[in-house]
Amino acid sequence: MASLTWRNRAVTVSCVCGFLAITRTLIEDPWLRAERQYLFVITLGYGHLLGAAVFARQRMADLIPARFSRRRAGGAIGLAVLDLFVVYAWATHVTLAVFLPMLVVSIWHVVENDLFLRRAYAGPIGMGPVPRSSDHQVAAIAATALLASLGQQLLSPAAGAALLGGTRGAELGHTLLRAAALGGGLWITAKSRGGYRAFGAAVALATVTLSLVPTLLSNVSFGDFFSALTLYHLIQFLLLFADRIRRIPDRAARRAQVRRLAWVHVPAFVLCASLLLLPGDGLATLRYAVFSPAIYLFWSVLHVGQTLAVRGLERARVASPSPLAAC
Repeated sequence: MASLTWRNRAVTVSCVCGFLAITRTLIEDPWLRAERQYLFVITLGYGHLLGAAVFARQRMADLIPARFSRRRAGGAIGLAVLDLFVVYAWATHVTLAVFLPMLVVSIWHVVENDLFLRRAYAGPIGMGPVPRSSDHQVAAIAATALLASLGQQLLSPAAGAALLGGTRGAELGHTLLRAAALGGGLWITAKSRGGYRAFGAAVALATVTLSLVPTLLSNVSFGDFFSALTLYHLIQFLLLFADRIRRIPDRAARRAQVRRLAWVHVPAFVLCASLLLLPGDGLATLRYAVFSPAIYLFWSVLHVGQTLAVRGLERARVASPSPLAAC
């Protein structure tokens, strides 16, 4: 499982780096490049969001209380999602600060899933329960804080101030995120063992390095950061599913899983591509609804909530009974 995990990460990083190199070479204008990057990752991302719901359909149905019909429960969930979207749309017009916690939740999801990758390879298709391990949780929080601070650093000063209520708020937020990353990294390094300890040391070292050399990533834009992080998650899961499908002994079952994977990605890709290629301004509103990073962020956070509900929390370990208990 360890070799598959690191192979997955290596291939994923290579693909992301290749994507960034190609887009930066072909599109010099950073604003235009960010727009094209967003279009690509969001188009691929909808297949991922849809796939997570389709593959977990039965597990989601099992969460519905027996006294409710599936149709009634589906209607209630649909209305709740619509209400949440209305509240989210209203909040974004009141303050831009609403985007920051949403982005942090999305970053945490990417980090936590990556930390869980080795266990995911060991299990069946579908992510297992979220570990209770303090090492796992602190590692995810520390890395999330580091990446969130990096994302804030890559924003323009005006955008950072708008997100956090002014320049002082932006500075305070940046300081708190770096402190959380450094503190979490050092805690894991001191308290943990094995891979988590090395991960904590890497987070702490990266935090200190970026604090001492703030211009280290001056050539990287927020568009590069957002696109790379999103694409990393999407490619990682495609590789994970491909590897686990290959492990299914029955050929017919393997083909069935491949068809399911194609059916959740191809229609979303075709629909998004059609919206981009069809001429005319009549589809402008629909294009905005589909490709706006702010709207995609809403669906991304809902995806996080859906996957957490399906996965659940790892059961507490039951202590082995005392030898005297059988007497």
